[in-house]
Amino acid sequence: MDGLKQKIIAFLPNRMVHFLLFWVSKIRFLKAKKRYDATKILFDSAEPNFTQLPLDQLKQLQGQYSFPPEYGYSIDILDKRGQERSKQLLAMVESKSCHAFLELGCWDGMVTYHLQKKGKKAIGIDARDNGFDTRALENGVDLRKMDAAQLFFLDESFDFVFSYDAFEHFQDPVAVLTEIYRVTKPGGYIYLEFGPLFNAPMGLHAYREITVPYCQHLFSYETLNAFLAHKKLEPIDLKHCNGWSLQQFRSLFEAYAGRLDKIIYSEFQSFDHLELVQKFADVMKSKTTNLDELLCDTIKVLFQKK
Repeated sequence: MDGLKQKIIAFLPNRMVHFLLFWVSKIRFLKAKKRYDATKILFDSAEPNFTQLPLDQLKQLQGQYSFPPEYGYSIDILDKRGQERSKQLLAMVESKSCHAFLELGCWDGMVTYHLQKKGKKAIGIDARDNGFDTRALENGVDLRKMDAAQLFFLDESFDFVFSYDAFEHFQDPVAVLTEIYRVTKPGGYIYLEFGPLFNAPMGLHAYREITVPYCQHLFSYETLNAFLAHKKLEPIDLKHCNGWSLQQFRSLFEAYAGRLDKIIYSEFQSFDHLELVQKFADVMKSKTTNLDELLCDTIKVLFQKK
């Protein structure tokens, strides 16, 4: 009887926690949907206004938004991130059938490093070679400086090609996916996880200097650079992001529908800054007529080559 009682006591808290989490998530969803619906009404009825906001308004808004938490590049964080991502990749597929891996935009190379530790043949490439982690290099991980749009590998060389937080930066996503397809073996996998997309709240990737969400839509580059110059910061690097829209990525992936099976596809939306979309709906409308473009932050997709 005591054993049964302990089991019941151990079971109930878990059940209650799951019950509470379910309702908390449901309430959050309903609140987000209500805000979305209100925003969509305002956005759809707005007339496009091609006059962007002045420098004084940028300075005012900058004081209303705080800097995001640091992404984290410490030795421990890089190692942990590499472990987690390598584990995630292997959990997606039958890992025994995947031996050769290629990472595009590997930066520190720690995902590639942990795949190698798990007995996989892994290569990482990046447009820069000054970020390669010494732990990976000292353990003989194959990290190379290479253009993802011009891969120096033979056709059908890899079982699994992947990238994290890189596809929104590649200047020619069409060429990159063409190369990925070429070097992937039939039956092999392609995983792309990337964001924020350019039209999303932090899509300019300048949030370490400019905290204002949607600054790439609300202000001209001249205004943004004038603000940065006043702060004695570097100007916006227009090549840092490719500027692709959500619809462009959707169309690119759809173009491969006959050659790639879409195993997983998810678009993640951000509702954190709908107040700016509501307040400046006319300016936003001059950039896109599709509200989803402003809200879709991240894309995750897993393909299998036919």
